[in-house]
Amino acid sequence: MIKKSLLILISLFILLSCSNKVIAPLESEEVLIEKYGIDISQKDIEISKQLEQNLKAYFQEKGSYRVIFTGTPKDYGTEQSGNKSLYVLTLEAASKLNIAMNIELDLKNINFQDGTIKAFMFSSFVDKYKNIVINFSFPENKIRTIEKSAFNALCNTKEITLPDSVIAIKEGAFTYSPSIERVTLGNGLQEIGALAFMGIDNLKEITIPDSVKSIGTQAFGYSPQLTTLTYLGTSPNNINYEQDVFLLSTKLTTLIVPNAINEYDSTWKTFLGGKFTTVTKGL
Repeated sequence: MIKKSLLILISLFILLSCSNKVIAPLESEEVLIEKYGIDISQKDIEISKQLEQNLKAYFQEKGSYRVIFTGTPKDYGTEQSGNKSLYVLTLEAASKLNIAMNIELDLKNINFQDGTIKAFMFSSFVDKYKNIVINFSFPENKIRTIEKSAFNALCNTKEITLPDSVIAIKEGAFTYSPSIERVTLGNGLQEIGALAFMGIDNLKEITIPDSVKSIGTQAFGYSPQLTTLTYLGTSPNNINYEQDVFLLSTKLTTLIVPNAINEYDSTWKTFLGGKFTTVTKGL
């Protein structure tokens, strides 16, 4: 009886102690954008300075690494513009901290003019920061077009998940991005341009939504680890495609068609000009 009374008293003491504590309110997303947002219309030198400062400050406050980009994009990737890609600026700033890190690259507050991610805006061509992983956080309803070479030569991103608002991926948009292992395309996508995902050394699987109407030549060519394609359409004849979509992607032998009207239709074996030995509604 005495033990029970002691337990009750201790429980009441804990409850009273907790009730007297003041819990700091969580900061709203608007406050975080105000504190850590980086206007990408500034000169590169200013963006770089703020990237380094904000990576440190955000980690000290939140225990993770996040970059919040705001403002209107400039022109990238040409001698005339003289501007480095936002991806490269982030890598360079992060490398100065000299530690391994996963960075969320938050694109939700960028003013994408005409709903377009510009050419070379996030391209890399830099393969020396092995301890840094960059993950993209895309807005849900702002982006319609990904321009050519917008994300090519990425060496620090493993997964790409595009929003349903994207309707067109232009020529060479993700070409030669060796670190990418998985790509998930949004359900509104209609056009995949030539060479869009060509030469992605570690790409293992890709899902093509039912909405896709056209695919350009070598769109998924030269991807030596690509083994599995999932297509969400109902028929093998719904997409117009150019030749050699999977040129030299020789391990691609499995086609998953969960929505197929007839998965035994022999046309599936040569879907998009491929050579599939296994066609199934699911594995």
